[in-house]
Amino acid sequence: MPHSKIFKTALSLAIVASISAFGLGQKIDGVTAPPVVGKSLNISSFSNLINKTIRTKPSTPPHQRPTPIVGTPNNLVAGEGVTSTNPRLAGFYFPTIGYTGAEPPDPDIAVSESHVVVTVNSSIAFYSKTGTELFQQDSTEFFKSVSTVKFQFDPKVIYDHVAKRFTIVFLALDREGSKSALLVAVSNSANPMSGWKLYSLDVTQTEGSSSFWLDYPGLGFDSRTIAFSGNMFGFTSGYNGVQFIALDKATLYGGTATMVKFKAPGGTAQLAKQTGALGDVLYAMQSETTSSLRISAITNSGSIALQQMTIPTPNWPRAAGGIAGPDGKLVDTINDGRIFTGSWRNGRLVGGHVIGSNGNGSLPCSRWYEVRTNNWPLSPATPPTLFQSGNIVAPAGHGYTFPALSIDKNGSIGATFSKIGATTSGDVMVAGRKNSDPPGTMGAQIVLEKAKVNQNNNDFDRWGDYFDLELDPVDNTSMWAVGMGPNSQGRWQTYVKSFMVAVPDSSLDKTVPSAASVSGGRLQFGDRTSLFSDDSNNFVVRSEPVRGLGQVAGINALFTLPYTNIDSLRVSYSVAGVVGATANVFVLNNLTGGYELLDSLGLSATRQTRSVDIPLASRAKYISSSGTMTLTVRGTLPVRSGRMPGAFSLAVDRVSVLTSQLN
Repeated sequence: MPHSKIFKTALSLAIVASISAFGLGQKIDGVTAPPVVGKSLNISSFSNLINKTIRTKPSTPPHQRPTPIVGTPNNLVAGEGVTSTNPRLAGFYFPTIGYTGAEPPDPDIAVSESHVVVTVNSSIAFYSKTGTELFQQDSTEFFKSVSTVKFQFDPKVIYDHVAKRFTIVFLALDREGSKSALLVAVSNSANPMSGWKLYSLDVTQTEGSSSFWLDYPGLGFDSRTIAFSGNMFGFTSGYNGVQFIALDKATLYGGTATMVKFKAPGGTAQLAKQTGALGDVLYAMQSETTSSLRISAITNSGSIALQQMTIPTPNWPRAAGGIAGPDGKLVDTINDGRIFTGSWRNGRLVGGHVIGSNGNGSLPCSRWYEVRTNNWPLSPATPPTLFQSGNIVAPAGHGYTFPALSIDKNGSIGATFSKIGATTSGDVMVAGRKNSDPPGTMGAQIVLEKAKVNQNNNDFDRWGDYFDLELDPVDNTSMWAVGMGPNSQGRWQTYVKSFMVAVPDSSLDKTVPSAASVSGGRLQFGDRTSLFSDDSNNFVVRSEPVRGLGQVAGINALFTLPYTNIDSLRVSYSVAGVVGATANVFVLNNLTGGYELLDSLGLSATRQTRSVDIPLASRAKYISSSGTMTLTVRGTLPVRSGRMPGAFSLAVDRVSVLTSQLN
């Protein structure tokens, strides 16, 4: 959020110590506020649809960052291994909102089937998915029918892929009137140009003579509920924990907002955005101590309720107070351990924050978590558990901060974050792990957008305060990242890029055999063109007996790859034979001249199709200096009880190598 040089944003890991114990739930009572009727916004009411006016932003009241609560030490260990998983750009890239006069920008993103919405301090913009800007306005203009407050900040946006609605939230702070509000906008459809309903919701807390305002919001949804969260700071001093604000989704979309408010301990609760089939529980994640997470659950079955519990995590040290860029300027990256994002899919809750890296001079690294929610609290006997956690460690002299995470339909986890340090003033990075990767590991980090200059000319020493990563509802595989980096003048500029972690075959470049031959048995019919696609035209080899092995039939396939700078390498094939026989796929090691086993499966008369990923670390031995790769598909029906079995036919089809280029 914006602030003056005197005041810095202060977010607590927790001022109030948690009162819940490991494995025990805690129910928190809510208070229902009077309903608020929304006002309609017609986009055509703006005479200039794209307004990029830069204006001076006010500062926030002083609020002080406390020291994170030190948790009880434990023996849990977070992973730091790096796998061969390498995200591939999905083809969409464009710069979005540039410097608005606010520091920092707080970029956020939501993606529908047809559009992209980006929010920053303090502007809103709509784009086509190919990057055409359709709309941009300052938030004070967008929300002027429901709020005259000039200080609007900390935006968030989500897309409900079931109801086909965007929801935007900005915070509004009236310091003189001691009022704090959520400005909420709900779109009429998946097209943000089709109009919105606007609300101003009073979220000021008053206890005795003290009033508190809401800072650093969380925003999430499930099948029935949309909820917000924020840290409550006193207008004069003090901290009052976290406020959760839950609303019935159908009622909100229908034009009336009725808040149920909950006061909870701790700080910085990030509510989960759900992908895939929506669940009936809305989860949130908080850093409770340096060795525990607080998990919150909002349910909505006739009445809205909130429950919380605590789970242990690997211990983490606090990161250094900032990161020095190439120009020597110390950049404040909110290294207080708060959770930055939350995403939930099919019982898996992921989130991340920044911790100190013991191997990197306490410079920040990005810690991520996966929690299995186990249908808690609907099934109270199976509470949430930490399934895995990992650290994404930056190169020496650098830090990784503001991690945002999401999960795709394959169970792959993607992450985007900022890299700041000795050689860059702010690169936008991504990494990913496939569901099959070892627990706690993450793939190699790649640069999505490199800083245009290695200097920071922003007015303040701020960066962030968060990035975002959203799943595309069309394919449930592409992930859309928004982050910031210095433009050519050293001011912040936001960028959007999409990438994939588990890349589907349809998104890879297919190479078919440039030559094919029999490697065992005798050809019945077919040639190399028979291997190009799934059809009835197969490459069929009749087996012949081989002493000590049994009946053997096989083919060799030579591939000439279109490029050598490869970041995805996959083999795909279809095969059929006889029950009792086994198909083995071998790949030629060009360094040794021998063949290495790549895959194996039992044969049947019904054709089976398989895809096998080859680690990129192996490409030097499997891809020759001339860019060729050789595979052998061999079927064997073994000798049994000392007797040679009868001959069988091996039918092979759709043998291909699938690749993508290194970005």
